[in-house]
Amino acid sequence: HIEFISDASQKSIMESRERRLIDKSNKVLVSSVELKNVLIRRYGVGVEEKIYVVRNGYSGDILSIEELNSQNKVQKNNFVISYFGTISHWFNFEFIKKSLSEIENLEYDLIGPSEVEIPKIDRVNYKGTIEHHNLYEVTKNSDCYIMPFELNPIIESVDPVKLYEYINFNKNILTIRYNEIERFDSFVHFY
Repeated sequence: HIEFISDASQKSIMESRERRLIDKSNKVLVSSVELKNVLIRRYGVGVEEKIYVVRNGYSGDILSIEELNSQNKVQKNNFVISYFGTISHWFNFEFIKKSLSEIENLEYDLIGPSEVEIPKIDRVNYKGTIEHHNLYEVTKNSDCYIMPFELNPIIESVDPVKLYEYINFNKNILTIRYNEIERFDSFVHFY
């Protein structure tokens, strides 16, 4: 949580509170190995014994491969890559722009709440927020999914639920590579 705070005095207050919380806790659950390592680096090796990694998961409906494969593909001229989730300061718009300049028939659909201004870019369609249970229906004609994030301490500490959701939708997945998601190697294409 400390990485989300930019004000130095607020960051210091939060770190002090986090330290007290860690000290008083018998067990600390984190969702990634990197997050465990951050806490050990921050509060010392003594806390290592009380920190346990419990991975995120997917709690939605599991779609069957047969059901997904039976969907009629809509013929289209463009190759559509979809992203759903929060669009914030870690979103790599430069990568999106570069890929669009290099691939003529490429198009992006972005879905989700935005915490930043989305640049006006040809062939980038911002669809706003969509009810979670409608995500598959809205993206079923996409050719693949992407996780276009800039690597920073927040991203490096995340076990992204997004990848679990993307895998459930049985499409190709493009993502940046970082240690925490190396275990998804057989499910994704790293760039």
